[in-house]
Amino acid sequence: HLVVHEPASDSGNMRWMPKGLLIKRLLEKAVTDICVGYGALQVETPIMYDYEHPALRSYLNRFPARQYVVKSDEKEYFLRFAACFGGLIFAHDLTISYKNLPLPIYEITHYSFRREQSGELAGLKRLRAFTMPDMHTLCADFEQAKAEFEKQYAMCLDWNNDLGIDFEIAFRAQKDFFHENKDWYLRMVKGIGKPILVELFDLRYAYFITKFEFNFIDNALKAS
Repeated sequence: HLVVHEPASDSGNMRWMPKGLLIKRLLEKAVTDICVGYGALQVETPIMYDYEHPALRSYLNRFPARQYVVKSDEKEYFLRFAACFGGLIFAHDLTISYKNLPLPIYEITHYSFRREQSGELAGLKRLRAFTMPDMHTLCADFEQAKAEFEKQYAMCLDWNNDLGIDFEIAFRAQKDFFHENKDWYLRMVKGIGKPILVELFDLRYAYFITKFEFNFIDNALKAS
């Protein structure tokens, strides 16, 4: 086995065996080399944060009932579910010029935690504790943000192709933004050679305007 369930821990927290850990570490190094080579500042930030921190409270409320809670003295902290918290607080404290932009900030989290419901846990696909490379990029304006989005999409596409696994591509976008930038989306998916899933939503639905996702195809499940 490469990785197995750990009966002494909470469900969804895994035990990595020696060969599995080797593969995991090699993947972590490869994706880190890609991001640092792209120009990202690599940081390491805490895995727990104060529930009452003013910069985090509103963001945290978008994901209710999904946190592990840790108590220190009389204060409660939550275990992070992404590197957003530390990365953006780090960015807030930087002294930078527009000449430094775009500025990507990268962390590979050991670990991120999402307390998924019991029925949502599924092997290595839906966990409560996982490693995640996370990159946030500060941009000067909207056009620079779009250019960075396109570059990072291409970088992720190359990574997935290098892994040699079957995957599908999805874009999620605010309706007006999608219709105003159709040519931009078409340029990104040109040459893929298969359909792309597009989900459109009203702006009030989400805290983002657009994102891309790569979803792998479980061929073992497909065959069964």
